[in-house]
Amino acid sequence: MQTSRFACGQCGEDWPAAPSYLYAMQFRLASGLRLVKLGFSRNPDSRLRHQLLKHRDLDAKILKTVPMATGQLALQAEKRLHAKLQAGFSDQVAPPELYSDALRVRSEVYFADAAQVIFAMLDAIEAEEDS
Repeated sequence: MQTSRFACGQCGEDWPAAPSYLYAMQFRLASGLRLVKLGFSRNPDSRLRHQLLKHRDLDAKILKTVPMATGQLALQAEKRLHAKLQAGFSDQVAPPELYSDALRVRSEVYFADAAQVIFAMLDAIEAEEDS
């Protein structure tokens, strides 16, 4: 509780209760390889620029965001999406050794060919949230 990493998902101002976004980001590595990261954050731009990139000059951009009512809901949706991707498109999971020198993450990164599947999944969630 002291680190604000654990809080109530229904009340308060910490990330579980705060509005958040699911996001898809693209990275073009120095080798030319394009990768896509699926995740969630209260502030996707800050997540991209200040948390994920090891080098500020890496070609990186946010491709799509989907607003979610709370961080808790965003986290639950993100976990479901990753489970679907890993079960149905395991060949699209990028091994960490391909990007460990460029990104500060070790998982949840996919080859660019998975982008259309990720967009479709995000579109479906966005449609659910809008209804």
